Amino acid sequence: MITDVKKAAELLKSNDDFLILSHANPDGDTLGCAYGLCGMLQKMGKRAKVMCADEIAPRMEFLRDTVIQQSFEEKTIVSVDVADRKLLGDLDAVYGGRIFLAIDHHESRQEFAKYTLVDPEAAAACELIFQIAEEMNAQLDGEIASCLYTGLATDTGCFKYSNTTSRTHIIAAKLMAYEFDVSGINYKLFDMKSKGRLELEQAITQGMEFFCDDRVAVVWLTTELMDRFMGRVDSEDFNKPSPSGRGRNYRRYSKAEGSCYVQDLCQNGRAYKRRKRVRPVRRRRSRQSRRLYHRGQYRVCESKAAACI
Repeated sequence: MITDVKKAAELLKSNDDFLILSHANPDGDTLGCAYGLCGMLQKMGKRAKVMCADEIAPRMEFLRDTVIQQSFEEKTIVSVDVADRKLLGDLDAVYGGRIFLAIDHHESRQEFAKYTLVDPEAAAACELIFQIAEEMNAQLDGEIASCLYTGLATDTGCFKYSNTTSRTHIIAAKLMAYEFDVSGINYKLFDMKSKGRLELEQAITQGMEFFCDDRVAVVWLTTELMDRFMGRVDSEDFNKPSPSGRGRNYRRYSKAEGSCYVQDLCQNGRAYKRRKRVRPVRRRRSRQSRRLYHRGQYRVCESKAAACI
């Protein structure tokens, strides 16, 4: 059942013993939502805990320290930033069919919970957690604010992506009114890199190819490259190999009107490709012209990816 912020707030107020699930291979938004909501519920006197199928990247481990680790038998299961229960990873088999409330912002999603709060216009699911907090008149603090800010910052590329709205900036400003290290979080998330991460970026950039009279830049993340850097970089770096995430950085090339990266993966002994959506630069071209280039870029990328695997 699709619900709204007011109803979601009522559901959280009237229940207890929460288990909050984030998606596997967690990013800043799902973790920011999970720990922000967990801290908010604990501050209300409720019992709440967070669970994820995969390890948290070292740069985001500070989020875990913002809540009290509690042990209890869960009664109310909430998923955050999960568009499909399959994204829960190994937790799907145990909890996928028992989710009471799903909070998400993806336009393309599957309904799997008893109640679903979704807003595709939200830049990050953390925007919805903040709206719920306001609806409940919840008392926030610097730790909760740092979690929600992390979700906003990571899903908007530190407020540079086109999904960033005035509402995103307003929420971020309200969160920054609480005491936490904003600049320190931004450094950890966007500027701090390991030697392995820098070498991965170098290897990917060296393999960059150009198409359509140099108007399309394409990078390839192959299984060979992933094997080479396994254990030297965070798992999240394989999903966002460019400095600003998911190929967007390569649009900094002056002539690029779109960018894409193609990742080779192997599941159950069978190779397949994960094609990241080509993102045309919105400046300099009309909507109709962008659409034509967009379609053309897909054809180039698909044919090249097919040849690779």
